Amino acid sequence: MATRAEREAAGLAGTAAPVGCPECRELTAAQRAAVDRGDRALAVTRTIAVRSHYRASHASYEAETW
Repeated sequence: MATRAEREAAGLAGTAAPVGCPECRELTAAQRAAVDRGDRALAVTRTIAVRSHYRASHASYEAETW
């Protein structure tokens, strides 16, 4: 199994740390704005976008081996 450093060197998804991720900040801000406006449908859509981005860019799939 590859180490985190090896995965990052290979440019694989799931290796970037979410702390300070500009896309995470942008998506979260958009989601919070929708919640603050009371737009439930948009808030759900934005929440899905946040989670999808996190899974695609930051999640480690090592624990998902069956």
